Amino acid sequence: MALFCLLLCFNQVIFAAAKTADIATPISNTPLSFFYSSNCPHCQSVRDFIKVNKLTDLFVIQEKEISKTENQTELLQAVKKCSIKGKAVELPVLWDGKQCVVGEDAITDYFTKMSQDNAAP
Repeated sequence: MALFCLLLCFNQVIFAAAKTADIATPISNTPLSFFYSSNCPHCQSVRDFIKVNKLTDLFVIQEKEISKTENQTELLQAVKKCSIKGKAVELPVLWDGKQCVVGEDAITDYFTKMSQDNAAP
């Protein structure tokens, strides 16, 4: 009887631990395009923010370094859809398929808000 009780208690502890484990549930499966330059300090700050906050566990983030021609083309298509006008595009830019989020503060605020809005009660 004591062995049965011990096994039952052990199973309950394992089940409870598995239930409360820090398993990230993706907030969105929609890919987010993050356009950056390798020599941009604001871009690096956002990349660090993504890494430190483990946002790749919550979002599908496609990093696109703009020195590559195909990434430049994709960035220009995104900003055109966002009606961003001007000769130069500021970096970093996050494109979620519907809107452009431009700048370090705006992007970190976007991720913070999306994470808070989808946090478990």
